[in-house]
Amino acid sequence: MTVATQEVSNAPLHRVWKTAVTLTIGAAVLLLGCAASSLSPTGKGGVVGASYDHLISASTVTTYSDPPLSRYLQDTDLVCQVTVFEIVNDALNGVTDSADFYECQVVLGTTLDSVRFTLELPESLAAEQKALVLDDSQDVFYVKIPNGSVDLTQASIVVPDANAISLISPPHGLAPPGRRLAAPTGTISAVVIRITDNSRSSPSFSASELYQSHFGNQVSLKWQYHKCSAGKLRIEPAPVAILDVTVNRRAASSNSQQMVQAAEQEALNVLRTRHGRSHSSLRDYAGITIFVTPPMGNWLAYASIGGGLSVYNDKWGGYIASIMHEVGHNFKLLHANERGEYQDHTGYMSGAVLGYHDAQHFPEMCFNGANHWALGWYSDKTQSVSLNNLQQPTLLSIAPFVDYQRVPGGYPVVVQIPEMNYYLQYNRAKSFNADTYEYADHVTITLQQNSATELVEAISPSDTPKFEANYGSQKVTIQICSAVAGSGNTPEHMLVSVGLNGASACNSGGGGGGGVGAPDIFTPNQDNEVCGLQSGAKCTSDGQCCSKRCRTSWDPAYNICSHDTTNPFAIDRQDVLDALNLGGSDRSRTRGGNVRSLRLQNVESTSN
Repeated sequence: MTVATQEVSNAPLHRVWKTAVTLTIGAAVLLLGCAASSLSPTGKGGVVGASYDHLISASTVTTYSDPPLSRYLQDTDLVCQVTVFEIVNDALNGVTDSADFYECQVVLGTTLDSVRFTLELPESLAAEQKALVLDDSQDVFYVKIPNGSVDLTQASIVVPDANAISLISPPHGLAPPGRRLAAPTGTISAVVIRITDNSRSSPSFSASELYQSHFGNQVSLKWQYHKCSAGKLRIEPAPVAILDVTVNRRAASSNSQQMVQAAEQEALNVLRTRHGRSHSSLRDYAGITIFVTPPMGNWLAYASIGGGLSVYNDKWGGYIASIMHEVGHNFKLLHANERGEYQDHTGYMSGAVLGYHDAQHFPEMCFNGANHWALGWYSDKTQSVSLNNLQQPTLLSIAPFVDYQRVPGGYPVVVQIPEMNYYLQYNRAKSFNADTYEYADHVTITLQQNSATELVEAISPSDTPKFEANYGSQKVTIQICSAVAGSGNTPEHMLVSVGLNGASACNSGGGGGGGVGAPDIFTPNQDNEVCGLQSGAKCTSDGQCCSKRCRTSWDPAYNICSHDTTNPFAIDRQDVLDALNLGGSDRSRTRGGNVRSLRLQNVESTSN
């Protein structure tokens, strides 16, 4: 077969123009920055590499036609392999609705049909199976539909009796499910399919612009996931990264599933005839497959949960916020809510605020604390605080997640309170999180639910410094003590107290038991300890706040940590007493070339 092709020329690369847009929504006015910014390999908005002609391929010949209906009339009962998707719909002033939907690939004997049909399932069955997908028990599941049939005109499964649908085991002899998306670490390849219909209606973004949205620009799918993951995830372009195909369908009279099905077959044909790559499915060609359709209806985008497929309506396939959001679903992230669906705008799993999230290379941000915990990128710098074992309040030094690669051990970037399913994160608005839409520079408290995350509260020293929630017959108290700017070996962080029933470790009265509290010896971990004072709970045993490496041990006379005087770099018992006004005035002491500045309120240590 000879395939006629056309080359896609690159868009000019020397400059990207941003337009000033002011949107008034009710009483709120959102202003987008406006400037023409030169592209550079390192600057924000810059292109990383500029030569990518060989990564774009286009075809104007259409070869795909619907399969014959007779293919699906072999059995009385229809058997489906089912994949879960999440779709986002829009309204005039923003996202207002989302829903799950399910796609069926019909099992034909011992083979799986490549065509995907939409399928409506009973609510209870759907919810149960989606939960199993989310907790990694399965990627797909199988159902039997008595007297089921296919509707090729609507690309859907006809179900005579929904109550008769039954869950079944994988059919005997059927090959395992196709390639599923791996964990969000390592290297994953991606391909983008740009779809033009037979009336020449096509996406607003060119193939070259889509390359920039997904791979080339500093704020693109590839580079934003790379930055947010601290380099632990690399989404690389497939050998042919952008396939620009024309399908023999009209977008205005088709649904998205029909457009995607036709486009996949055209893309596979181009790969086979032009590039010598034969695959039965695009899932076998790339780990992430992205389809961008011409303008179609009022939906924005959808993605398979735990799979590698996402589909975008026109411009939303070029906007960084929607791309990061849908690929987040591929990694099993769910919607981020806050007193309403999509309303947690601290990260990409929220809905789109028109005038803010509808831009090609803006905003730069990541995800909320619950999402980051689930993704596992920062697992070596997280901390879990169990309320069941919390006899007295504990003090946490929570560093910004954007500083993950620079902070020493002992400064967690995400904190879990497992009994509450709470996740605490310092949402510092800088670097690749500079454009977080709300609660910049706050510690956010996010609840992980079965079907979504919920932003419970955001606290800061100057704005809502304390949060309380019921915990059985008690209350959990989370309080900001102070924001520490950081200097030398001490990173920027928030001092946060977690206690029960109003108890706080924020000052010398901490511990919740009345009387004079005591700071502990701050010893982050055995790899990078800092021997010095910091505001904290009383020490009532060696295991609570004392350290062999810093040569500190429990002093039962005052319930504090004191030290073995053979270590010149640790604070001794007298220093502790001085800081508590138990043994003299507050003072600074130089010993062994190490200067310690001791203060009663928010006692900190500095080393020179």
